[in-house]
Amino acid sequence: MAGLPAKVRKFVQLHRHRKKLEAELERNKETAEKLEAELCEEFAAAGIQNISIDGATVFLARQIWASPAAGQGEALARAMRTIGMGDLVKETVNANQLSAFVRELPRDTDDMPILPAALAGLVCVRDVVSVRVNERS
Repeated sequence: MAGLPAKVRKFVQLHRHRKKLEAELERNKETAEKLEAELCEEFAAAGIQNISIDGATVFLARQIWASPAAGQGEALARAMRTIGMGDLVKETVNANQLSAFVRELPRDTDDMPILPAALAGLVCVRDVVSVRVNERS
């Protein structure tokens, strides 16, 4: 046990360092997103598609993405099947919602959720323990 305080201290140091890096990364992302919007406008205004600088080529890339319109998921699924694109329709279970449901179930003597019989063998329940840090203010 003599090494435990040193390990915990190191864990706290790593936790704090990770938090600082994550905050820096978030600031970096925000700055890059703002700059990207400006560059898109300026590239378009200048009529250029790409520019090379400092050994890198920066260019405009266009992608088209689609998603169901708000509240239209089921109607879209039916329509996709109608036009022969049913292979794009997948019925899934939301893992976060499933976990929340399982957490609310009654527990056995080992404090593990008791699954309804219909779900036996269909749901993998994991008990994950992690070490966390709660900073004092």
